Amino acid sequence: MKRLPATLACVLAPLPALAHPHVFVDAGVSFIFNDAGQLTSVKIEWAYDDLYTLITLDDLGLDVDGDGIITVAEQEKLVGFDMKWIDGFEGDLYVTLADTPLILSQPKEYTAELVDGRLITSHVRTFENPITLSSETIALKVYDPTYYSAYTLDLGAEVINNTGCNMTQIPADLGKAYDVVENLLYGSNSDDDYPAVGENFADTLTLSCETSS
Repeated sequence: MKRLPATLACVLAPLPALAHPHVFVDAGVSFIFNDAGQLTSVKIEWAYDDLYTLITLDDLGLDVDGDGIITVAEQEKLVGFDMKWIDGFEGDLYVTLADTPLILSQPKEYTAELVDGRLITSHVRTFENPITLSSETIALKVYDPTYYSAYTLDLGAEVINNTGCNMTQIPADLGKAYDVVENLLYGSNSDDDYPAVGENFADTLTLSCETSS
């Protein structure tokens, strides 16, 4: 879960924990390759829901007149508003290579804009070392472990600078995911307000490449 605006945290505090997510985000993913055919980074886009957008703009003191247009000065203040990550936050992005977790950098090259009443941001995260794909498969998931924020991949996914790759989106088993939540809500082991159920709701992107050159 990312750092929430103070106003939003106050508004959401009385809601029942784990009953449902409180922030909804459409995500987009771009796998970026270098000219040597190595996977170097991932670009992530987040499009926040209308309520989160309104409360965040109010918290930041932006778009005071509510016309959906922000000034150049406000734009500068907006960029990076969601990049102030708390310690231990992994960016709600999890990538594995042959089932081994990969280390990702802190966000860079981040942007933010207000489009049709929604905040849309992007950032790039690089891998510790460029990855040469051969027979291994990359698997990527975008999710908040606590399911406080719910992500979809509705902004789509793409591969940049490598035409020899095959990407597949595997939908989450939502029936199974809701069963997990229900068992935690009404089961005997329900002490944790926000147990790590978010992964159960996450689609999986898999990426394999014929060649890396």
